[in-house]
Amino acid sequence: MKISRSIIIAVVILALVIVVSFSLNNSDTPTGATTLSEAESVANCLREAGAKFYGSETCGHCKAQKDLFKEASLDRIYIGCSTPTGFSQECQEAGIEAVPTWIISGQKYVGEKSLEELKNLCQNS
Repeated sequence: MKISRSIIIAVVILALVIVVSFSLNNSDTPTGATTLSEAESVANCLREAGAKFYGSETCGHCKAQKDLFKEASLDRIYIGCSTPTGFSQECQEAGIEAVPTWIISGQKYVGEKSLEELKNLCQNS
């Protein structure tokens, strides 16, 4: 059986369209999400600045704040404030009244911050 040249070209073009479409739709980074390298860069900057992130495991904004960093470690940055009886002693001594709260270079920033805001606060500290 002889296959015409236009059928072969059509099949090749269709295959290319499918491959490109599949590649674009299966990106590991969802729309609006940050890449791990951005998150790692900001986390490193915050660590070097001695920043502290005061939060709570039951706080939705704190969870969203942590999710910005994906798998980038918040070691030496995150301090949990929740105890069964209220805020932890460490958080009380730091003057934390609400979470999430960031302290960067001695300045207190209350509320959820974007990765870009944290980057700017860190770099300008």
